[in-house]
Amino acid sequence: MEISKTPLFRVFLVAVVIAALLFMPAREFLKITFILAIPAIIIIGFMLRQKKYSFTWLFSLVLVLGIGAFYIYNLTVLPDRIEARRIISEGSALMAEGRFDEAREQFVRLEVIGREEKMKQKLEEVEQEQQARQQFDLAREWMARGENQTALEILEKIPPNTRASSEAQKLLREVRE
Repeated sequence: MEISKTPLFRVFLVAVVIAALLFMPAREFLKITFILAIPAIIIIGFMLRQKKYSFTWLFSLVLVLGIGAFYIYNLTVLPDRIEARRIISEGSALMAEGRFDEAREQFVRLEVIGREEKMKQKLEEVEQEQQARQQFDLAREWMARGENQTALEILEKIPPNTRASSEAQKLLREVRE
């Protein structure tokens, strides 16, 4: 019996594929490959039905070569994209945990790989989240002192697009009831 037909080998192969999909660089590579391969395959299929060296055949050839060049370009910038995604993912996780200084440090690393605009955007998000968290904590202190009206005013000023706003909305409902 061939080893490739054994059930154990198939289970191992499926496990390797699943592990590869959980690995971010493999996902990014596969994403680029599939996104660009699908139109290339369609164009090649169309091209094969055309008379060789006709206008539509040449146009299809140019499109396929353009997709190939774009694919090669995407593979050259892939390591920077992967690193940027990793930094953003780790920084966002730190921000969600309330570790704002560490999140800032993480997002500053985006500048090294040439993503200054993304870095500025993420640093602004960190600042906004930190301010919202401070306002929420201040409101809870006022509530603990029994100053519910002051706490309500602070809670209503928390920006709606922050993580602290959902907690603030729950607290607002509790205070109003």
